[in-house]
Amino acid sequence: MKATLPFVVALLLSCGLAACSQEEGRVRPSSSPVSIRGYIQEIETADPALYRLRSATTGASEARMEIFRQTSVVVDEFEFASGGVAEYGAFMVLDAPPGTATLTFTAPHVNDVKVRMTNVPENADIFLPGLILTTKGASIADPSKVVVRVPKDGDDEAPGPVTIAGVQIPVRVAPLSELGNRREWPSPIPLR
Repeated sequence: MKATLPFVVALLLSCGLAACSQEEGRVRPSSSPVSIRGYIQEIETADPALYRLRSATTGASEARMEIFRQTSVVVDEFEFASGGVAEYGAFMVLDAPPGTATLTFTAPHVNDVKVRMTNVPENADIFLPGLILTTKGASIADPSKVVVRVPKDGDDEAPGPVTIAGVQIPVRVAPLSELGNRREWPSPIPLR
């Protein structure tokens, strides 16, 4: 009986691991994860009497900071990414999957705003300033300020463009030394 107990435990564990690995609709962690960082510029709601938040450049009011404290971001169907939203509106998601990823932002009175990204290369660092969240969806205030970088390896050419919230963004190849901040929170935007 003692000899069969370890066998039974091992069998149950292997069956459990096999069942977990076959779970449909889940993206597995990548060995070449993507970092996504940026700023929420504006949050609008259907009821203008509630609030309309402008970018961090207009001042850090306590009310706006409280809204950002209640705002969250997740990667759909991918439980391994980590990140969040800072009280000044910056957001960061680490270990997102390459290929296709959908960020979902939830803020008070603005639920499940999706930002879909496609054609994301492995090891990319995406900097997405000027994100606008509304009850109708997400948009980018100035797509020319979005930066998508991948580490340079020899004479690598940049991969094709990434599509973020329906906008094509070119990918830039950068030396690895330039990507040192890819896992750091974006600094607060200086107030004007």
